[in-house]
Amino acid sequence: MVLTKFLDPKNDLSFKRIFGTEKNKKILIDFLNDILGFTESIIIKDIEF
Repeated sequence: MVLTKFLDPKNDLSFKRIFGTEKNKKILIDFLNDILGFTESIIIKDIEF
C-alpha cells in the first residue's frame, strides 16, 4: 500500500476535511465558482456551514 502525505479530494472524508471547515471557506468559494463557471457578474460571495 502506497502512503502519500496529501489527502485525496475524491474521498468523501478528505473532501469534507479540505472544504468543510470555516478556516477553508475561501478555498470552497473559489472552488465552487470555478466548477460552476461563474463570472464576475454572478459569483458566490459567502457561504454558511
